[in-house]
Amino acid sequence: YNISIVNYTLIFNETSSKYFYVELLNFIQSNKRFCDIAIVGKIQSWEEDAEKYYSPENIATDMRETYVLYIMDGLEPCKTYTAVISVINTLKNIIENEDNVTITSSPNSIQDVVLSTEGNGSVSVRCVYEESSTVDGCYVIFTHTVSRKKASFYITFDNSTLISLPTNGVYTVTAYAITNMTIVPWSCVQPKEVALTITTKTALDLYSSSCTDGITSSIID
Repeated sequence: YNISIVNYTLIFNETSSKYFYVELLNFIQSNKRFCDIAIVGKIQSWEEDAEKYYSPENIATDMRETYVLYIMDGLEPCKTYTAVISVINTLKNIIENEDNVTITSSPNSIQDVVLSTEGNGSVSVRCVYEESSTVDGCYVIFTHTVSRKKASFYITFDNSTLISLPTNGVYTVTAYAITNMTIVPWSCVQPKEVALTITTKTALDLYSSSCTDGITSSIID
């Protein structure tokens, strides 16, 4: 028996908004009829010691070669998996052949968001991308931890942007990739926090500043 993974398509499940699923097409050849074998598909996680088995969507047992389609769901974003397709001889209970492919469920993502406070409510923001990334930029959301008010900004690819926020306090910052002018609905970047302090001048401060300016001016003259 020969088995080979022809191709796979990774699709984000818009209904759940949490997981991917992969459509995996396999080609199997044999010099025997398929009635004595079982085709087994499974997904193994790199980050966890876990695996999940799947049944094929279709299989013809009366042919010497066939295509077998698997739909493997429940893949979490930002993780790496190995899909394994095995041909098992049910009479001898042995694996005749198998093929595998590595699947990374984090396409069109960003690696990090770099924040730097610049004073008086301003913060410099820069998104960091994978080396081969083709995204257009990133979408950054600042959420005030007390009022829960949000401020969002678009940042073009490979640029840093100076952002001014109107309120003192701590903000939670989340970042998402933008591809084809669409915000990618998942993020591989853990939320960060940034504390901003805005200095407001009082009437006395303004008066003192005005007096100082006047004195300086008279001295120069």
